Amino acid sequence: MDWSKVKSILIYMFVALNIVLFVNIIIASGSNRVSRAILSNTAAILEAKGAVLECKIPDNAGEAGVPEYKDSKADLSVIIKLLIPDAVVEGGGDESSSAVPPVISPDGNAKVTFINGSGFLYESTGNEREAGRPLSPGDLEKAVRQLFKKAGIPVSDFITDFAGVYEGRNTSFIRLVKKYRTVLLFDARIEAEADEEGIVKLRFNDREIQRFTDLKPIIPAYQILLKYFAVEGAVIKGIDFGYKMYKIDPEAQGYDVPVWRIATDAGNARYFRAYSGEEMAEADVEADVEAGTDADAGADNGMKVNLSADADIDAYADAGTNAME
Repeated sequence: MDWSKVKSILIYMFVALNIVLFVNIIIASGSNRVSRAILSNTAAILEAKGAVLECKIPDNAGEAGVPEYKDSKADLSVIIKLLIPDAVVEGGGDESSSAVPPVISPDGNAKVTFINGSGFLYESTGNEREAGRPLSPGDLEKAVRQLFKKAGIPVSDFITDFAGVYEGRNTSFIRLVKKYRTVLLFDARIEAEADEEGIVKLRFNDREIQRFTDLKPIIPAYQILLKYFAVEGAVIKGIDFGYKMYKIDPEAQGYDVPVWRIATDAGNARYFRAYSGEEMAEADVEADVEAGTDADAGADNGMKVNLSADADIDAYADAGTNAME
């Protein structure tokens, strides 16, 4: 037997097998991604229609599941004491109620209301403060992160999502959202507003993902863009994939669904259900306005968006609007 020929045949067979496996891997992975040609054509169509695309179009085209959450481990008592050192329970509490009563400062100038057991809303309700130059968004974010660090609550997975200045109220604000792997949890976030004296409003809501269930195919982002944004004057500043609370009825218990968030101008955003491509009604995303900073209603509140005046906020362009990359 010619062992040299056998050896050559085995080598060729091994190489051929690896080529087949490599091709299969390419095919399998390619099914979860939109081709560059499609994304390039989408950008060209948007431009031809008069739309302005200021970000990359995500190429995700795979499946997404429904998240199941577990109780947050965050101990809020420490941060409440940092915000209101001499906090007292409003009304003395009610043992017959399962709801956690709000806490207030002895002078009544500050109040903390608890949200769903894993979050809170702090508000300074004192007399009107003198107008001055507010903290910059960058300084505000540093102060907020330092506050949570001091309270022992990890927030390193919360990324800069939005920041700006309210000219009418003479305050600055920031919004940080939680990033889980490659997706954003739009309702797990930190929002803060501050004037020159410090934080006047702070909202924190956390969610801990346990697992995903019920995987289903999602509509790629480019299809959303072609259906809703291929019009004259449309401005697309950012595209993110994540999860947001959805309620069939305002009184019903909500659940998180996968969504595409399309950021437009002045901090406004539109949400589209990733399974169907349908836009979520304003009532479904009302929490954005109620969250404390009114960021999505900024155009009507004298808001001046400031994304480049502070170096710390420049991360918005990379971390906030293109978190899928």
